[in-house]
Amino acid sequence: MSGQFWERLGAACGILLATGGVLFILSFGPEAIGLVRPEREGQIVNFPLYTFFTGLMVVATVLLGVGLWRMRAWASGIGRIGRVGLYLCIASVAGIGLTALTAFVSAVRGAQPPGYTFVFFALGLLFSVIGPILLGTGLRHVGWLGPGRFLPFAVAGGTILALFDADPWHDIGLLILGLSWAGLGTSILLRRPVGGDFGSYAHGS
Repeated sequence: MSGQFWERLGAACGILLATGGVLFILSFGPEAIGLVRPEREGQIVNFPLYTFFTGLMVVATVLLGVGLWRMRAWASGIGRIGRVGLYLCIASVAGIGLTALTAFVSAVRGAQPPGYTFVFFALGLLFSVIGPILLGTGLRHVGWLGPGRFLPFAVAGGTILALFDADPWHDIGLLILGLSWAGLGTSILLRRPVGGDFGSYAHGS
């Protein structure tokens, strides 16, 4: 395939991951710093606001999932471990997105989210620890990404913090998670393989 094709594919992937990461942060950030309070003690008190933020989370996870899915086209050089990690990363954002979608639908109906949604979120966080570690292991050989190739490890680290259901660690962990995906997307978007060899999207430089 032509270098122009790989360039467009890399740009699209980068934009999706960067935008998804930013929207992910915006979906919980205002509540985390106390600007808004759509829920108190686990109960929704402002349904329109809760609907907006959970809807934003749904959009964020869709963008992240599509961006990760598009990485498959040029990620053949990350090895089997890296590809397994990539699919687990996709599963992780799917789990978090499914949790947000269930909460969004419940809020639209004016009801509290069902308790079983915690299972989707817990699985999403579990995959978000394992997947990025494996993906980062594969990406460490992709030299043209520069320091960005290590950001999946930061995703895993942020997720571990997010597993602690205590302030401020949970929110700090989610912030690191979102920033790291956005940072990886930005690295893909802004950096280019040496010499314009877009085949090195798969094999590094």
